[in-house]
Amino acid sequence: MDNIDMGLYAGDLTYDLPDENKRIGVIALSTDVTAERDFARTLPMETLGVYVTRVAFENSTTPENLHKMASLITQAAQLILPEE
Repeated sequence: MDNIDMGLYAGDLTYDLPDENKRIGVIALSTDVTAERDFARTLPMETLGVYVTRVAFENSTTPENLHKMASLITQAAQLILPEE
């Protein structure tokens, strides 16, 4: 199987080409305005679908704000490809 060199900042990651298209679901913070663009720059979008939803989040990152967000993650996950 061929590999694609991802050239990511984190090191030498590779992506095995799938036999069929694959999908990734992402839950991003509502304050994140770059998630989709970051995935598009680093992954082979011709064979990979990335589906992003948001979860409400108040800046800044504090234990209290993370705790408030925790109960919303399940709701956000249900919005990614809800018919499947």
